[in-house]
Amino acid sequence: MEQLIGEKEVCLRLGISHRTFLRYRPRMIARGLRQIRGDRRILYRSSDLDRFINRASETGILVAPPKKEGELSCQK
Repeated sequence: MEQLIGEKEVCLRLGISHRTFLRYRPRMIARGLRQIRGDRRILYRSSDLDRFINRASETGILVAPPKKEGELSCQK
């Protein structure tokens, strides 16, 4: 059985605050962190988090920084 962890454990393993996690969560999900919705909680697979951390350590990027207001997503 896969080990499921909550947001608090994710924050501890990443070394970030809960508020920072909530702000970065959409970008983290876009980069491969998957959510599992429980009855009242959102859970994450421990193996998915490990894979996310390994990929981030290889690229040096935990999450992409937000785009500045007015910045184009595709520059010519």
